[in-house]
Amino acid sequence: MAFGLTSCNPDSICVDSLPDDSDLLLNRPEYWVVKKEAANNPVAGDELAFTITLSGKVSQSVLFSYALSIHGPSVAVEKTSGKGNDVSMLMLQ
Repeated sequence: MAFGLTSCNPDSICVDSLPDDSDLLLNRPEYWVVKKEAANNPVAGDELAFTITLSGKVSQSVLFSYALSIHGPSVAVEKTSGKGNDVSMLMLQ
């Protein structure tokens, strides 16, 4: 999946005229920025959230959901990929 931003007015363009390869959008006269593979391997039920700050920083999150049974206090466990082997635990209330 690719995600991008443009200055193009959607009322001035026919969606059918857009290219299959998002890199080709960069040849258009409007301003286009595209990030290919913005969401790697999404699965059914995932929700993608994109946040744009006033300074122009774009952040992406993949929100996933699953069912669980809670019969008392629960602790969230999170492992971050990359350097280190830190595991974070967060108490849910």
